[in-house]
This record gives sequence, C-alpha cells and structure tokens, in this order.
Amino acid sequence: MKPQELTKKDYTPNGLRIEGQYENDRNAQSADLFKCIIRECYNVTDVIIAHHLVYVKVEKRDGFDYQIVEEVPSADALIFDHDVAKRLWGGAWRDNLTLLALEPVETRDKLLAQLYADRSKTPKPALSGKCDDGVLAGAGADWVDHSNCARDDYWGDRIDPNWQQQ
Repeated sequence: MKPQELTKKDYTPNGLRIEGQYENDRNAQSADLFKCIIRECYNVTDVIIAHHLVYVKVEKRDGFDYQIVEEVPSADALIFDHDVAKRLWGGAWRDNLTLLALEPVETRDKLLAQLYADRSKTPKPALSGKCDDGVLAGAGADWVDHSNCARDDYWGDRIDPNWQQQ
C-alpha cells in the first residue's frame, strides 16, 4: 500500500474513524515532512516517527554528551507549537497556523508541506553550507531537504537569532 493511501483503511465499514490507527498511519504518511521540521526547529539529527514523534537532543555537561530522548505527542502538537511556527514562518506564523487550523485533518499535512515549501518565496537567512538538495515527496507535496547540510554551516546560518521576537 502506498503511503498516501495508509489512512484510507482506518475506518469502520460505517465510516467511523479509528483514531489510534489513523494517527499512526498519518504520521507514517508524512514522516519525511515531520522529520525535516523537527530537525530544523529542534537542531537534532536523530528523529523517529511512530505513534509519537521522537527525537534525541544531546546535552554537553561534565565532559560528557548526554542523549536526552524527547517526544512530541502528535503531529498537531508539532504543527501548532508556536515556537516551531515562529521558526518556520517568522512574522507569518499566525496566518499560517490559522490556515492550518481551518484545514481538515485529512488534508492538513498536504497544506503544511506546501506552506513549508513556500517559505522559499519569503526572505530567509541564506544557507552557506553544502547540501544535497534532495527533494522529498512526502505528504503530497515536494520540498527541499537540507538536513544533510554540514551541520555547523547549516544550523549557524539557517536560524534567525531574532525569531522569538517576531
């Protein structure tokens, strides 16, 4: 079964959506998109998309690297996190969250992918690192994945230091 068809099977014969299975399949269907957003917004590399969205944050202290497993409980918790939205869309974050809130769940991830890709149409800090410019085709839309950029170059220039003030 193709990823974009996963959620179609998550209903009873009478049309009742089976929520837990629907959420699992929604996450699998849009896993590449969610991974890109988490890597960009939380500055991490290890991301697992399952029933919850899980990532590993490394904290350096006492001469050691501590790996702390963090968890976002759902796709919508990630999508509607104000800090994430501010980092992704700057001053347009409220408008984009409003559009996403008004979009039915069944098509929300496709709109998210489009809004994520459309960021290239607004001024953003330039990327100085090298990347493979690979195109991912998750959630029914294409976007450029810069997660393979040299970490210092990518993260150093990509994140606007004033994003929280917008």
